[in-house]
Amino acid sequence: MNSRIYVFNNTWGSDSSPAGWSESITTNSSNSFRIDFNWPLGANNNSVKSYPSAVLGWHWGWHFPTGTGLPVQLSANRDINTTYAYSASFGSGGTANVAYDVWLHTQSNPLYENPSDEVMIWVNSTGGAGPIGPTIATISIGGATWDLHRGNIGWEVWSFVRTSNSGSATLNIKSFTDYLRNTWGLSSSKYVTSVEFGSEVFHGTGNVNVTNYTCTVGSVSGVVANGTYRVLARHSAKALTVNNHLTANGTPVNQRAYASSNNNNQRWTLTHLGSNVYQIMGVESAKALETASTSTANGVLADIRTYTGATNQRWTITPTTGGYFRLSPISSGNSVLDVSGASTADGAKVQQWTRSGTNGSNNQQWIFQAP
Repeated sequence: MNSRIYVFNNTWGSDSSPAGWSESITTNSSNSFRIDFNWPLGANNNSVKSYPSAVLGWHWGWHFPTGTGLPVQLSANRDINTTYAYSASFGSGGTANVAYDVWLHTQSNPLYENPSDEVMIWVNSTGGAGPIGPTIATISIGGATWDLHRGNIGWEVWSFVRTSNSGSATLNIKSFTDYLRNTWGLSSSKYVTSVEFGSEVFHGTGNVNVTNYTCTVGSVSGVVANGTYRVLARHSAKALTVNNHLTANGTPVNQRAYASSNNNNQRWTLTHLGSNVYQIMGVESAKALETASTSTANGVLADIRTYTGATNQRWTITPTTGGYFRLSPISSGNSVLDVSGASTADGAKVQQWTRSGTNGSNNQQWIFQAP
């Protein structure tokens, strides 16, 4: 497909299909490809027949093409940013997914060696397609909700299944491996050796047309690891809160004591976009923390709104002291997220305000803690 990513028509399960099947994968450009397939019904309708895909890095027997950035050890904390956009038709009664397949090894340069872990990220599940293993958690990553399944087929299989299908998005693979490291004990000494994106077809006749696909191994991650946090003001130890559990665009954000339950309006998912700039998404609303306009004036309120990538929805996070940070909207770089009047009261409004001194006053500093 390009000098780093190659396409692979992987019909590894074809032996379990009736005769008459067909499949092809065609490169359309340096970042697009199309899959066409016909996998007829038979005795093994619940088994995967193929995974035609775009591959960055390793596959059994293949060495790394130059310039992939792989392998990369998890402990290196490097972003793996990826964008996808596609349309899919699996035919009447077809069963398939659209998914990433991320391979991890204990060694840095495998050839035919089996992986230690397989991390799948399903962005589409159609016709009853499902992963191996039971659901062990439901979590928010990258502004979406995922059911995590765990199984074993000689190596660990971690499958993040999006609770609603998505035709396009930008993700950071590191967000998913960070979650597994922090919550399920995935060893930081392991290496990401391959990232693949394609469709696992169980049966059906149709196509997947990928109009945009990129995957790049980046630099060391930002000052705050991707993940879900409660965000507490330094002066009050109270949490950044979406007012009254509302989810509508324009709902204001205030500070309030962190609740022991029913607190998803006080949880925020951070995704590093590069250069210590972050998207900050409300867990309950799946909407972005923003300033209500791109004005640079003091007093512009913080609220939530559907994420568009606008400059008032992207935040530079800068360390101060004692584990605290200041948050500055890209639209107003000299301003910071501020609790009005340094109030310690529940319901005090949160706004942008000119930074006080080098680090900001205590009502302009925030800490990210596990919820």
